[in-house]
Amino acid sequence: MMKGRILCALLFVGMVTGCEGEPYDPSLLMDLPEGKTVSQALAGKMVRADGSRVVFEAGEEPDYFVFYFSASGCPPCRAYTPGVVKFYDEARAKEMGGGKKKEATFEVILINEDNSQEEMLAYMKQYGMNWVAVNFEERGVRGVPSNPVRAFPAVVIVD
Repeated sequence: MMKGRILCALLFVGMVTGCEGEPYDPSLLMDLPEGKTVSQALAGKMVRADGSRVVFEAGEEPDYFVFYFSASGCPPCRAYTPGVVKFYDEARAKEMGGGKKKEATFEVILINEDNSQEEMLAYMKQYGMNWVAVNFEERGVRGVPSNPVRAFPAVVIVD
């Protein structure tokens, strides 16, 4: 299976801008260094809402990455985020069914467009985002996703 393909890109209004089979150039999303997987490219560049750094360990890599492009100052983002949080929490609860941890099939990664790390972390805490975000200072670094649809909020699913 080829990794790093854009499988689907969605705008907040639910309009599909393209799904698997559409002619997407993955470099619009991220420029993966040669031979690196998405999680390898993002290693050490992700944080949780408490500011702690996150690295996916070998064997813990999800099958799919769901990049969520959002900002606290964006009214449509604030309207859309609770639905993403609900979906994530319910899907995680199913994956953890019976108290036995299963391998995650997907991971949401926030790509935030606020003005500072503090604003981003406050946004994550305010909405109960239990997923990770690209560290604010790492935006624009090679291997870090950028928004290929240029609209907010946006969701891009990558394998």
